[in-house]
Amino acid sequence: MTGSHEVRGSIPLGSIIICNNLGAALWLPLSYLSHYSVTLI
Repeated sequence: MTGSHEVRGSIPLGSIIICNNLGAALWLPLSYLSHYSVTLI
């Protein structure tokens, strides 16, 4: 029971970390683009 629980708990943590990394990598360019687009407008 503990082994399956550990594996089950590690999968969401790994996916959350990956999602956070992808979100940060996508958010930085989007924030720069939105900032420049607002300044251009």
